[in-house]
Amino acid sequence: AKQVYESDEELPLYEAVEYDPSANPPNHCNRKYFCLAVVGLITIGLVVAVSVVFGTKEATPQSELQYGRPTLSPTTSPTSSRALSGVIEDIEANVLRRNATFQNMTADDPRILALEWILYDDERQLDVFDSNLHQRYILALLAF
Repeated sequence: AKQVYESDEELPLYEAVEYDPSANPPNHCNRKYFCLAVVGLITIGLVVAVSVVFGTKEATPQSELQYGRPTLSPTTSPTSSRALSGVIEDIEANVLRRNATFQNMTADDPRILALEWILYDDERQLDVFDSNLHQRYILALLAF
């Protein structure tokens, strides 16, 4: 299809429009873009600050959160979460003879060796609520 004109005159060709880049200010000089840039930088700064604050709280060691800050004086022997969970007291109360405690025993005593194996080396890591803890301690005692 061809467009029909009323006159047979040829259509004029428009000359190229010359663009003057200094006629409009660039975007970085525009007040609207400047305000948006400032708001964006403030938002990014707040996000970074919040992530640093919460990131350092999560980076606190779990042992420090559970037991508090370490003291200057060392403990008498290494302690673990299993040693603090009541396993020692449970075995003292239910397996050992009356008035016998692990504090009165020497380091090479088979009862101490069996207790240390239960606390630190046993793969099953039984707790005080497990019905097999006493049996496992007695079997470890027989092994030592």
